[in-house]
Amino acid sequence: TVNVRRSQVEEGVEKVKSSIAEHGFWRSSPITIRLHPDSSSQYEYEVVVGQCRMRACVELGLEEIPAVIQEIDDDNAIRVSWAENEGKSDITPSDKAYWVHKIITRYVKEGKTLSECREIAAKFFAIKVPTVIKYHPMAFLPPKVSKMMDEGKLRIQDAEAIAKSTYDPSNPEGSEQKMEERAEWVIKLDRDEKKECTKVLEDLGPGGSIDEL
Repeated sequence: TVNVRRSQVEEGVEKVKSSIAEHGFWRSSPITIRLHPDSSSQYEYEVVVGQCRMRACVELGLEEIPAVIQEIDDDNAIRVSWAENEGKSDITPSDKAYWVHKIITRYVKEGKTLSECREIAAKFFAIKVPTVIKYHPMAFLPPKVSKMMDEGKLRIQDAEAIAKSTYDPSNPEGSEQKMEERAEWVIKLDRDEKKECTKVLEDLGPGGSIDEL
């Protein structure tokens, strides 16, 4: 499956199963597939759009569902999946961060500057450069913090501040622990206190302790 949606997939499958069980499969919304790019795969086709629909139908025992076959390369498959999921608001902040980071990393390895890579990622996903700048640091959040953000327990701006102020590439494991501690600290603040926490985190930097917070 080529799908930008990496998190909360099970919830999506269950939602689709309930809809299909009650209303039947919507023939006007076929899934999109392509010939599998891996000739050694046991499958002839790969799902590009409709991961949750496909899995829901399999789990419900449906033998046939409508599908559109497209000739599409890997990059365009990612773009199509992004557009489809973004249109339905199904891409979580952590998924956006993952894919933005993936594209930026690819072009950094090719010798592009970070500024150039941000521009490329923005064009790739048809989003603005400030959006790329916002999501990229969140690719380094540990799973526990990413989940808090995706579930709405941690505001996106607070997650961004935690990532920017805490992540230290020379000490990724230590950074993860500190990011978790800081996320736990932030979610316990009241609404007025949260207004100040972004600046507090920025001032603290990666070396500050939870006691200083």
